[in-house]
Amino acid sequence: MRITTVARGAIGTLCFLPLVCGAGPAAIGTEVTGGFGGGQHRQTIGCATTSYYDSAEVGAHLGVRHRLEGGLVAAAEASATASRTRSANFSPAPELGRTSWIGDVAARAGYHSQYVGFELGPALAFDESGASPFASGQVYLGKAEVLFGYASLLEGPLSHAVTPLELGLGHSSERLRVTLGVSPPAPQNEAASNPGVRLALGTTPTENLWLGVNVSATDEHDWNAMGTVAFVIAP
Repeated sequence: MRITTVARGAIGTLCFLPLVCGAGPAAIGTEVTGGFGGGQHRQTIGCATTSYYDSAEVGAHLGVRHRLEGGLVAAAEASATASRTRSANFSPAPELGRTSWIGDVAARAGYHSQYVGFELGPALAFDESGASPFASGQVYLGKAEVLFGYASLLEGPLSHAVTPLELGLGHSSERLRVTLGVSPPAPQNEAASNPGVRLALGTTPTENLWLGVNVSATDEHDWNAMGTVAFVIAP
């Protein structure tokens, strides 16, 4: 019986990491973020939800975003993630020990103001079976220094276990950025995510060096929650 995975299909999936170049208002100038991390996920087989594979994954992400004084924004990013199937609760298990890859590249343009902003552009998601075009974007509303709401699509590091849509709330100041978001359940028979952790370093137009930590986990209904804290570690 063939396993259905999130990685196989048109667009792959995302584990969002809105640290420096993520959803929300951008500072005037250039931001650069690089991240690395991983987690675990469980993939069910066909309609028999009692049969599953357990896998572990690691991934890396690089993003760049530039905002002009007038508010125009350009962004680009790339990511790649490897997942290895470690165990199964049934036999024979033909996917056991298999390593799979997913990745993406995206470019976006948009406009950021004090209270509202958006980015939209083309993306290319790929795995072992080939590449597929898609769209990448984000929108936010609110005052960054107090509280803003955001939605993002196909933006950030890839994961085998999370759907490509995130909704959340955030706060962004000169020395601290915090977001809390959720992604809806993955389609049936795809994957559920166990707790995962990612770290990232970034620079901002003020030449500060940022460290970010992202933690994600899935509840019993397969909704994925993601929390991120990023703070200045060097002026």
